[in-house]
Amino acid sequence: MKKIAFISLSVLCAAVWADVIVMNNGDKITGDVTSMENGSITIATEMFGEVKADMANVDTFSIESDQPVHLKDGSIIKGKLTKSDDSTVTITGDTVSSQISAGDIAAINPAPPEPVRWKGRVYGSASVENGNTQSETYGGGAHLSRRGEDDRITLSGDYARSKDYDVVTEHWWDTRAKYDYFISKKTYVFGEGRYEKDAMANLDRRTIIGGGLGHQFIETPEMNFNVEAGLASMHESYENPSTSDSRLSAQAGYHFDKQLMDNLMFISELTYYPSTEQVSDYYLTSFAELRLKINSRMFTNYKFIFDYDATPSQGNTSTDTKHILGVGVDF
Repeated sequence: MKKIAFISLSVLCAAVWADVIVMNNGDKITGDVTSMENGSITIATEMFGEVKADMANVDTFSIESDQPVHLKDGSIIKGKLTKSDDSTVTITGDTVSSQISAGDIAAINPAPPEPVRWKGRVYGSASVENGNTQSETYGGGAHLSRRGEDDRITLSGDYARSKDYDVVTEHWWDTRAKYDYFISKKTYVFGEGRYEKDAMANLDRRTIIGGGLGHQFIETPEMNFNVEAGLASMHESYENPSTSDSRLSAQAGYHFDKQLMDNLMFISELTYYPSTEQVSDYYLTSFAELRLKINSRMFTNYKFIFDYDATPSQGNTSTDTKHILGVGVDF
């Protein structure tokens, strides 16, 4: 009899101290709430294991263990939680209690963030013909990025060289380095540098150093979209004839990428640099790319680059287009 009473008392204590979630339809889930994030609450139950419930379907809940509560303003409060049916959440700490709206909670005991790591890809292309036709074409590029909690670093570059019968018909390369620092969840300040050379356009070098303000409208694994505006210092140096020009420019641009299918992604980017002294004197650089995954690591891509220089060197046209078809590896 004493053993039965002890077991009954233990079960009763477990029921008293267990966390409880009450759904909108009146169902109750009892167990230990382990976390709440991304619009769902997770509770470990004895009979069904881990259960996740959509917060939109939760009426009230009671969490009896101290939990770190992350608010949307960035602050963290630790304590026991009780949510009433009017969306008020009471957090009871060791010495003080506070009431907040359920909508102010970003997460409860969220999973630790993934370690910041670099991601990247490299790709290349080559074509060699001998015999009646003698030609060589080489090209490729690389892209590196790192997304931290408050910042983002992007490094990229492209290269191509072609010749027919020992006559060079294409030889250019460009590089870019960019740093974004997020001053809020969506808004960031940025600084960037670009360096370009193009032998066919007699461009010895084009150097751009700029910065400004950007806004990240969308940032998900399936889609990203941001716009930017700021100022840039541009220097261009040409050969044959030898000329150079330096000017202060405004700059505006966007980046967009979208996963069209599980194995197909579309990327588009454009930046516009009008001179602050004469708007008709501008430089525009853009590209569009389709990237098709072959397997978990390899891909094939087609990249179309379109540049427009309103004041090209003597004997050259303003429009410059480039096409790259390659095979690459993600890492």
